[in-house]
Amino acid sequence: MPRKGSNSPKKTAGTAIDSRNGAKITLRPKALKRFEPPANLSEPTKRVWADYWDDPISELATPADRSLLLRWIEMVERYQLFLTLAMKEPEVRGSTGQKQVNGFFNSANQVEGRIAAIEQQLGIGPKNRAALGIAVLAGEKTLADMNADFEDGGDDDDEDDPRVKIISGEAER
Repeated sequence: MPRKGSNSPKKTAGTAIDSRNGAKITLRPKALKRFEPPANLSEPTKRVWADYWDDPISELATPADRSLLLRWIEMVERYQLFLTLAMKEPEVRGSTGQKQVNGFFNSANQVEGRIAAIEQQLGIGPKNRAALGIAVLAGEKTLADMNADFEDGGDDDDEDDPRVKIISGEAER
């Protein structure tokens, strides 16, 4: 495939001036162990924290990510606080008496942008995981799982078992 603005084809991995071009480095990082969140968090934010640690994506966190995680959960707490305050009084009076949107909505939007940036780094959310090249294989069945589906404790009814149809040649008919 030619490079943008050029008719020459793209060099294959390892043939460019930088020999690391296309090469990936594989590390075996020390996993960050689950730790307690800051004590001042509300119950909804504590649930967000627990959900993160229950998710397989948390297995990729390393000790260096600890401060990032703490910033993220503190931002989540701040977002929820600002939104709660804004919803108590969605409209406020401005300096000349006009109706205007509560300023806490703007604060919540700013914090939400910071949360999104951190979640992108942590791989939280399907699109963020995909952008990092992470695939969560939750629904894959192993061969043993598929065989177990048809071995239900001695029932001799082989009509629905595709293995019997394949062996007997019925599947081709």
